[in-house]
Amino acid sequence: VEKFGGEVKVKKVPIPKVKPGQVLIKMEAAPINPSDIAYIQGKYGIKNDPPFKVGLEGSGTVVANGGGLLGWYLMGKRVAGITTTSGIGTWAEYCVTMSKQVVALDDRLSFEQGASYFVNPLTAIAFRQFMEKENHKACVQTAACSSVGKMVYRLLNKEGYDVINIVRRDDQVAIMKNLGAKYVLNSSDPDFEKKLKELTHQLKATCFFDAVGGDMTYTVLKNMPPFSICHLFGHLSGKPTNGIDSSHLIFTNKQIKGFYLGIWIRQQSLKNRLIWSRFFSQEMDKILKTDIAKCYPLEKANEAIKFYTENMTMGKVLLKPSL
Repeated sequence: VEKFGGEVKVKKVPIPKVKPGQVLIKMEAAPINPSDIAYIQGKYGIKNDPPFKVGLEGSGTVVANGGGLLGWYLMGKRVAGITTTSGIGTWAEYCVTMSKQVVALDDRLSFEQGASYFVNPLTAIAFRQFMEKENHKACVQTAACSSVGKMVYRLLNKEGYDVINIVRRDDQVAIMKNLGAKYVLNSSDPDFEKKLKELTHQLKATCFFDAVGGDMTYTVLKNMPPFSICHLFGHLSGKPTNGIDSSHLIFTNKQIKGFYLGIWIRQQSLKNRLIWSRFFSQEMDKILKTDIAKCYPLEKANEAIKFYTENMTMGKVLLKPSL
């Protein structure tokens, strides 16, 4: 990308060289995530000066390593990987990243499923951790019909939590109902706030996972019970969160907390990482399964981005160098 907000251009460059602690992955599939689009637009938390490469996660095969036990262990293995701040670039034939940010894929997992191994599943697992640690009985989530929203619903529902799913169209209500969701609200309905307030108080929903930001953050939070916490993890609205009544937050003891997955991952213990790995192996084809809408070759990245932004509820769009 040669300028923020510009088109993605495909260029032939030398294969990246591995440094100590790194591996080189021959890429097979990489998803388009909202974070990738924000990164292209210069609106993501991580910024690199143009021109820059794109792609935060993906899957492939390790074909070279920079040494170390982990690097040699991963050699020749089918893996999923997430990039570093300076090494972004999974939308490519080859990508370099740190060995510790790569995991070997279970034999049952395809490259397509492995491509979305990190961002959405780990977000869902983090939210389950918040529910447990903060002692919530029920939660609210926006953008519930997105890939991560469906994953969060499936995981928390399995764990016995009530989830109030907020969408913005009637067809999305139907999709969530077909998944088995009991509580689905359309934010476009004229009585949305009334229904939301009744439901959050009835279910004692004191946790809010917000992918939208903007006006939606406070619209939902003000209709939740006292002591509620909003974990703001996305900015799909593209707008600032204005109009917050400070007195309301103070006298109801409510909080708005930012959540960035990269920081959360770095705070986790080795024990937790091993638990995730086992859990992923069991659930990536069930609860943590990613719906895949379409695959495109690298040369059609801009067409793929357009399709994804217009059809996010259909599932993930993947870029595959081999197509």
